[in-house]
Amino acid sequence: MSAASQVLSGAFLTEFLESPDWQREAERWGWAIQRPTPLTLVVSLNARPLPGVDDTFTLKLSCEFCPDFPPNILFVNPATQAYDPALDQRHVAQLTAPDCRTHLNYGFQTPYPYGPQLVCTSLGHGYYVSGHAPTPDQRWDPLRHSVGSAIAVVQRTLVHPQHYQGRF
Repeated sequence: MSAASQVLSGAFLTEFLESPDWQREAERWGWAIQRPTPLTLVVSLNARPLPGVDDTFTLKLSCEFCPDFPPNILFVNPATQAYDPALDQRHVAQLTAPDCRTHLNYGFQTPYPYGPQLVCTSLGHGYYVSGHAPTPDQRWDPLRHSVGSAIAVVQRTLVHPQHYQGRF
């Protein structure tokens, strides 16, 4: 990644973090947002409560593709802020919305550094490298979307009574 791309991606991320509209949304939903690196966010989200299920999930958003593409979205272990497919499946929410689904082991055609987990939404980078083809209305547009758009689609699905099914 070039230095110019890093600056552009970092500015796009900072714009989201400093947006009063997104700050209100973060407060409304109770998001806890950390920025461990200039191009990474770690966000704690609350799901719709289910009996006997911890309703807090942690997302890691890798934003080096922004603004041309959306951030990669990954459910991670909150203790490690990483995802080990052999150990951390319980940290992934089962999401089944038409615009936001989760796959523990998606069959990427080419090696993908964030795989095998896929948060399948047109507001996430993995969608574009996994053979999906968004409609014009779904396609990522940095003039309409921000990093907050990617977080919000997961949040809306986590509280939906039919589309959030608990943990894997």
